[in-house]
Amino acid sequence: MAEDTGLIVPIGRWLLEEVSSRAAAWNVGGHRVGAFVKVSAGQLHRDGIVTDVRRALQQSGLDPSLLTLEVAETAVMLDVDAATQRLREIKALGVRVAIDDFGSGYAYRSHLQQMPLDFLKVDRSTLAESDAEDYRHWLLEAILVFGRDLALPVIAKGVETAEQLSEMRTSGCAMAQGDYLGEPGPAASVESLLDNLLTFEPGPPTVAPQPETHA
Repeated sequence: MAEDTGLIVPIGRWLLEEVSSRAAAWNVGGHRVGAFVKVSAGQLHRDGIVTDVRRALQQSGLDPSLLTLEVAETAVMLDVDAATQRLREIKALGVRVAIDDFGSGYAYRSHLQQMPLDFLKVDRSTLAESDAEDYRHWLLEAILVFGRDLALPVIAKGVETAEQLSEMRTSGCAMAQGDYLGEPGPAASVESLLDNLLTFEPGPPTVAPQPETHA
């Protein structure tokens, strides 16, 4: 409904500013963490998106390199040339860019090579819709190889069990997120998580923190 009525634009602008401010406050508090913010198709294909991102960075004081915008592959494929140009303008601000729900929009290798990307995100639950376990495993392996070929880290979403996390490790996926690793929650719970991480000895796979960023 928000997409259809155009309300996604002010909602998305508010979300961008709110997340940037939260992340900046956490960094001031001694936690150098980044934030991922979803950008809808309506936002991406609108002239004001670059201005919105710049304003959020300026108002919050957040280091641009700590902000990553997630853009769905299907949104990019609506107009590849226009999306590529818009992403380049956003990237020029110093932020990072991730293609979300990779594998759902049929993007060609040549499309991705010309885009200024930093991550590919694949939804493990989408792979789970495939009937054969062998096929799911092959598909994940293919995406990981594709990411390595493009020098793009792959983040696996939808990790909900220890077995799934083990599968990601075995497949060589170094980054993951999902309810098993951390459920969405209020800012206070994220701050507690960050405090606990200070005493945690990290090891593979890397956990992509999942604070609540819903409008």
